[in-house]
Amino acid sequence: MSGWSAGALTAERVASRRPELQPCQGGRVDQPVAVDVTGLRPHYKVAVSRAHLWVFGITGLLVLVGSVLRLLDHPDGLDVVLSIVQLGCFVPLVVVNTVRRPAFYLEASGVKFRRFLKTGPLITWRHVREVQVQGRWQEQSTLILSDGRLLPLTGMPPEDAQHLADAVQAARRDEASP
Repeated sequence: MSGWSAGALTAERVASRRPELQPCQGGRVDQPVAVDVTGLRPHYKVAVSRAHLWVFGITGLLVLVGSVLRLLDHPDGLDVVLSIVQLGCFVPLVVVNTVRRPAFYLEASGVKFRRFLKTGPLITWRHVREVQVQGRWQEQSTLILSDGRLLPLTGMPPEDAQHLADAVQAARRDEASP
C-alpha cells in the first residue's frame, strides 16, 4: 500500500505542495529567519499611472452613456439585459484594476504576494536566496527563491530594495554566527 489516498493529507503531499513546511534533516521544523524590515513600508502596490486612470474613466463614461441611451430609446427586455451585463462586467474590472491592484506585504517572518483577489501564502525569508536590486536597465527588483523562481517586487523603489537586501543578508549573518 502506498500510504496515499484521495482524502489523506500525508506529510509527502504537504511537502510536495508547500516546500516551506518540509522538516530539516534533524526531524524538526526549521525556525524562521527574522528580517528587520523597519524603515520599509509594510506593503507595496503596483502604481497606477494617470494614463491608466484616464483610460478607465473615459471607458467607464462611454459604458455608462451607452447603457443609459440604450434604456432611454424604448427599451425591450434585451436592452435591459445588455445594459445590466455591460455595467456588471465593467464595474468589477475597474474595481480589480484600481482598488485590488497586485501588491506584496513585508513581515519580519516573510513576504506575501497578492495577485488581484487572492493573497498567496507567506514565503519565509529562509526560502529567499537573494534580493536582486533593479539595475539601470531593469524595470523592478526581484526576489530569487531557493527553488529558482523569480518574484517581482513591483512598486518597490530601488533604495527600499537595497535596504531589504541588506536586511536579509544581515539576518543570514546573524543566523550563521552562534
